[in-house]
Amino acid sequence: MKISIISNDKRYEILNQLLNERGYQSRIVSFSESIKADALILPIKSAISDNEYKNIFLNADNSTLVFSPQAESISKFFKGRIIEYPNDEDFLEKNAYITAECALQIILCRLEKSLLHSKILVLGYGRIGKALSDMLSSLNADVYIYARRLDSQTEALRKNLSVRDISCIENEFFDVIVNTVPCKIVSEAQTEYLSKNTVLIELASSPGGFENEKNVEKALGLPGKMKSYSAALAIYDFINKYLSSERI
Repeated sequence: MKISIISNDKRYEILNQLLNERGYQSRIVSFSESIKADALILPIKSAISDNEYKNIFLNADNSTLVFSPQAESISKFFKGRIIEYPNDEDFLEKNAYITAECALQIILCRLEKSLLHSKILVLGYGRIGKALSDMLSSLNADVYIYARRLDSQTEALRKNLSVRDISCIENEFFDVIVNTVPCKIVSEAQTEYLSKNTVLIELASSPGGFENEKNVEKALGLPGKMKSYSAALAIYDFINKYLSSERI
């Protein structure tokens, strides 16, 4: 099976190696190259223009299996089968765990004290928020959760985590605040209450969670930057489920 990968991200270089090691004929191609392959792998996050998509699929066969997070954009130029990363729960869980592990590594580097009884506020209790909270709790940090949904609050309480309203940052000190929600949660006014010693970390994509981003460390795309091999392996496991069935 011939596979083309379009990306200059290190994890896709590793993915290319993994595919070739496992018997696929894989190669990395450029955005300007028209694709003729049994499968095409597009990057999880990348700003690809309509003109680039048009060129990519100019000579593509509709039997090509396409992996991408942007099926809607691609469907204007390609009428074949498109499999989206965000629809695979197993992949999302693995990616969330890797992201949380990377975030933990950043916290450990930024804190000038032990995690033991450090007060850490995690904004959002989705996949990443849950994974990060579990890691921090296991290392004896005092973890606090802000979650908008009642079921998320209930789940956090079941794990003996402290649940807070966002107004808590106006009257409590936190050693670290980590945002995982792509929504402006911390207002400009609330930022004035934050200690200059509080470590602020942004994990969510645009628009992010802080209105004032002045002292916020934007830690985006962590799997590809910090844990390239694990990130590549997660992508491989995801696409191999489909590629294996195509080989049979």
